[in-house]
Amino acid sequence: MKQDRAISSRQQLWALPGFLGLKKDWEVFNFSSVRLFDFDDFTFSSLHTLADSLNQLALQQKTFPTLMGYSLGARVALHALIQAPQLWKSAILISANPGLTEEQAKKRRLQSDKQWANRFLIESWEKVTEDWNDQPIFLKTKQLKRVEENYSREKIFHLLTSTSLGVQQDLRAKIKALPMPILWVVGKEDTKYLEFSKSIRFSHPLSKVAVLTKAGHRAPWDQPFKFKKVVHEFLLL
Repeated sequence: MKQDRAISSRQQLWALPGFLGLKKDWEVFNFSSVRLFDFDDFTFSSLHTLADSLNQLALQQKTFPTLMGYSLGARVALHALIQAPQLWKSAILISANPGLTEEQAKKRRLQSDKQWANRFLIESWEKVTEDWNDQPIFLKTKQLKRVEENYSREKIFHLLTSTSLGVQQDLRAKIKALPMPILWVVGKEDTKYLEFSKSIRFSHPLSKVAVLTKAGHRAPWDQPFKFKKVVHEFLLL
């Protein structure tokens, strides 16, 4: 996949949402030269095949975009960056989990994600989405309305089980080896992910962690002005 970065000098931003995320979630930021994706755009069986599909698309387009992902989208982005770092100019990773370090924690997470997947498959949409948003990670962050007709329950089931944190490696060492500038964004009220950010190390001198005050796990939507500002400053580097 070795390519000449001079093929395209135009600044492009490719954006991946989180679980249950929609393309329109990004519209509030009015980014220019942005290409929006959701998980229906790809055929995949795992985090690795999902990342490979994204990389193949980047290779076909012969561009070197900045890859941006939120939450699950950030984990997918990490896998794409690690698999083919030469395809990406830089990366913006928001509320990203670099991976669990203990095998028992992975087993518990996989079991939990399977339970959630089954609930999304069979339970009342209103009940399961309400319970999803009642998880501690979402209590200090903006609630984004999700309407059932925008989703396939079967695809949600497949997404949760195939991309679970329980099947993801601890990526910290591989993150440290990435050669491109990385903006790692986290909300200050998202205490668990704030701790994750403290364990991240970068190789590129322009990489940094941006902590958004008065923001939780859905940091961009909690503080859209601050988020857009740090993104624009990063893209100007």
